[in-house]
Amino acid sequence: MPEKSWKVPFTEQDSAKLLERYDATTVLTLLQKLAHYPHAKIDWNELVKNTSTGISTAREYQMVWRHLAYCHAPENLEDGAQPLICDFSYII
Repeated sequence: MPEKSWKVPFTEQDSAKLLERYDATTVLTLLQKLAHYPHAKIDWNELVKNTSTGISTAREYQMVWRHLAYCHAPENLEDGAQPLICDFSYII
């Protein structure tokens, strides 16, 4: 039985919303960092420490990823907001 495919549509409107807040270089750098992340469970705090995206909080980094992966609208981030606890190992 073939494995179920999880396809999430990502429209031009979705990309426009993201590019209102971040430049294309930031988004592509984030995707590159996540593509090369060695663990199934993402440590968002570790990513922020070692990133060149300019994103300064783990929660914001995670929200951009969720927008790209699942088309979740970015939330208004409060100072000190912590990343959600998620295990993305089922995606890999």
